[in-house]
Amino acid sequence: MVDIQDREQDSTRQPVELRTAARFLRTTPEAVRKRIQRGKLEAYKEDGRWLVLVDTADRPDGQSSPVQGHVLDVSRSSSTVDLYERLLQVTEEATRYRVLSEVTESSRQQAEEDYRRQIAELMAEKRQLEEQVHSAEEQLQTERSRGFWSRLFGVK
Repeated sequence: MVDIQDREQDSTRQPVELRTAARFLRTTPEAVRKRIQRGKLEAYKEDGRWLVLVDTADRPDGQSSPVQGHVLDVSRSSSTVDLYERLLQVTEEATRYRVLSEVTESSRQQAEEDYRRQIAELMAEKRQLEEQVHSAEEQLQTERSRGFWSRLFGVK
């Protein structure tokens, strides 16, 4: 861990969030946490979030930048780093919303197919019941057309 005084004395390093540092170093946030625990990276906790002090010397040699070939210059102002972190957050949010949208759309389509299937089944059942009603009405009409005595004595 780094003291506040040490942070202020080291002007070549910029504090970045743990996830941003992981992307900058081309590794995972868990690996960055382990490096912090081993003392290989300097970091401190501020407002409940870890800020890692990174320098261009910390980046593995021969590796490209994490974002489409653009090099992250950590010596830039804090606002640039904040903008970069915000860009990463917005990109992750957009990806999450896109996935949610696709899931919602597929769920909607599946529900629509289920409703259509249920409607078809109900329509078939309705036709069958209408046929039964029609058949029962015909039998009733036939029975009424027979005379009283034939109905009473069962003569056909």
